[in-house]
Amino acid sequence: MSNSNDREFVIKALVNTGMSRNTSKVFTYIAMNKGTTSEKIEREMCLRQPDVSVSVQDLYSKGWLNRVSIKGTGKGRPKYLYTLSKSFKDIVSEIEKAEKDKIKQIESNIKDMKSSELYSKS
Repeated sequence: MSNSNDREFVIKALVNTGMSRNTSKVFTYIAMNKGTTSEKIEREMCLRQPDVSVSVQDLYSKGWLNRVSIKGTGKGRPKYLYTLSKSFKDIVSEIEKAEKDKIKQIESNIKDMKSSELYSKS
C-alpha cells in the first residue's frame, strides 16, 4: 500500500471512530512525519491555519502531542514542532478501548430497552 493510500485508509478509520476529518488528517500527518510544523501540515494536507490549530489543540488535550517551541524568523506567531507524545500503536490502543467502551454502552442501552414494559407489551 502506498503512503497516500495508507494515509487515506487511516484517516477514514479515524473518522469512523468519531474524530473529525481535519483532526484525523493532522494526526495522521504528524504520525507519518515524526515531527512537523503547523505550516507544513497546512500546506501538505490542504487545510487552513484555523483548522490546523483546532485539530492540534484537540490532539494536545488528549495527551497525544508534544509541542516544542522553535525559533522563527523575526516577529509574529510562535512556531512549534509537533510530535506524537506516545507511539502510534499506544494511541490506537486508547482509541480501541474507547470504541469497545462505546459498544458496551450501546449493548447495555439495548438490554435496558428490551427489559422495559413497553418492549414486552409490543
